[in-house]
Amino acid sequence: NDQYDWEKQKGQQWFLEEAKKYGVPYTLGFLNSSPVQMTRNGLAIGSGRLGEWNFDSTKINAWTDFMANVATHFQFNYLSPFNEPQWDWGPGKSGEASQEGTPIKNSDLAWATRKLAEKFQQTNTRTRIVIPEAGQLNYLYESKSNRPGQDGQIENFFHAESPNYLGNVAAVERVISGHSYFTTSPASRLVDTRQALNKKTKAAHVEFWQSEYCILGDNAGEITGNGVDLGMKTALYVAKVIHSDIYDGHASSWSWWLAVSANDYKDGLIYTFNGPNKGENDANKYDADLYDSKTLWALGNYSRFVRPGMKRIEASISQPNCFITGFTDQNSNVFVMINTGNAFEMNWPSEHEIKTYTTAENQHLTFQSVRNGKIQVPAFSVMTLVIQPNI
Repeated sequence: NDQYDWEKQKGQQWFLEEAKKYGVPYTLGFLNSSPVQMTRNGLAIGSGRLGEWNFDSTKINAWTDFMANVATHFQFNYLSPFNEPQWDWGPGKSGEASQEGTPIKNSDLAWATRKLAEKFQQTNTRTRIVIPEAGQLNYLYESKSNRPGQDGQIENFFHAESPNYLGNVAAVERVISGHSYFTTSPASRLVDTRQALNKKTKAAHVEFWQSEYCILGDNAGEITGNGVDLGMKTALYVAKVIHSDIYDGHASSWSWWLAVSANDYKDGLIYTFNGPNKGENDANKYDADLYDSKTLWALGNYSRFVRPGMKRIEASISQPNCFITGFTDQNSNVFVMINTGNAFEMNWPSEHEIKTYTTAENQHLTFQSVRNGKIQVPAFSVMTLVIQPNI
């Protein structure tokens, strides 16, 4: 029997337990790669050949045992066994890996998922399986892309006539997950991609989870991933992506990558820098100052107020350069508004108090109570409005 050292990865375990203490209702574990003792080449990177899964299929039972044991130990609500199937990470020009990953074809993914579901049933593991963490959203719905055998994943996994159908597997959550990278600029592509995705998910009766995003690439010249920006430019760009993922793509879950960064890149919410010293080094690991970003606070405009179980409600605004989404539950109505233009006054007639929380150049989820319906909206801001008619 394999022995597990549950003392390893203390840092990650600390964050997991703290999240639970603070009332985070759902946890998800995911694999970038299968454990290296189960891969073909003993590494977390593959050959770099399109769709070639770096896995020794004779070890499938060891793989499913590992998943069931770890998911049960940490009591994960969800488990995502494959990450970005379309990215064929392999040796670079130097022969070294650029990044670990799980390049895999739809047929192999379906086979392994069925095996994992069987193990979960045998061991009474209650964790739900989430697939497929597509590297780009278009691979979820396009069936004639540059990734043959790895695209059209909604139809592959959730149309009953498909040989890779997983919709009848009890442990598989009826969700399709994907990453918003490389489809966010220009604005027309941002919207069109997500509307096309929503059309397919609705037809297949599955939910969409946006399961990973930060700013990568050059984004049609609108913003680049390189270079830290703690200010509102990055925060507003990210907020517009969140808005479109929810409004156009009907995402019911949204996740950012990553919480803490030491890199000179737009991938963090909090940064650890030792003076001008940037990068993943000991100076920033053990002796650094912490810097919060406006992206952290703008994300809070959603995550602090749009809570699990809420439902979308119709919301619109005629103000130019503004975007709004609405949500409701039995206690409150919540509206998140993004203003990418100048300041303006908004009239919002309501017999109830309107609580506003604003992130702007000089505000960090700053609270203000409004009772006369006249709301001052700062330039270049994200504002959350909370109305609680029953309180």
